[in-house]
Amino acid sequence: LSSPDTFPMGAHDVNAHDHLSTIDEIIGFPYGIGPILAVLEELDTKGLSVRDGFGTAPDPCFSRGAESAILPLQGMTSVESPMGARMLMFWSAHCAFSNFHPAPITIDGHFFLSSEHYFMWAKAKTFNDEQMAEEILWAETPADAKKLGRGVANFRKDVWGAGKSVRMMTIACYRKFQQNPLCRKALLSTEGTVLVEAWPDKIWSNGIDPKHPGASHPANWEGTNCLGRILTVIREHMISSKIYEDEL
Repeated sequence: LSSPDTFPMGAHDVNAHDHLSTIDEIIGFPYGIGPILAVLEELDTKGLSVRDGFGTAPDPCFSRGAESAILPLQGMTSVESPMGARMLMFWSAHCAFSNFHPAPITIDGHFFLSSEHYFMWAKAKTFNDEQMAEEILWAETPADAKKLGRGVANFRKDVWGAGKSVRMMTIACYRKFQQNPLCRKALLSTEGTVLVEAWPDKIWSNGIDPKHPGASHPANWEGTNCLGRILTVIREHMISSKIYEDEL
């Protein structure tokens, strides 16, 4: 894998799993791509999660007139990986890929100001903290929602862990790009790249500053880049499923 051509632009007929397996050889998916794709396919075919009840959504469309609007891609940079892939590193709420980006979503019968709001609300609901779930629902900003989410009662790390948290994050992000055409347009425009959240967070981001001299090499990362991986999987799924073929 020595060339950016590893990810050919316009390869719409490539199976999402095969394409992501190639990416996996470069940056790895610590929890595997299978569980993420399974959530996306479940949401597509059934419209809701039959396993735990999360993820139900109508099909509202926010951001009308997206065709003529400027894509929300501020706060990101493109770098070439020594391992042969073009990476798009993002770190700002001005970028559509951030969970702090103001992109409203409707899921599970509620309206949320951002995907961060839904993720933290789902966390509270998972542990039956109804009071905290209500407070998160009305939080003024994504940062406020995140802060409240850290105080969920009865929280158990072994329950939330990789599987549950990744599932909820996948639902939050997928619904966000389904329901916000401008954000989806931004995501689809990154075809042929690997998305990386460059931030000190070691769970969801790559764990280092984007200005770090070794930021383009996954071997130097201190985090998993789990959010970037989920977004990359969502993009590949949207492309391979041909649901948004007219937008490519």
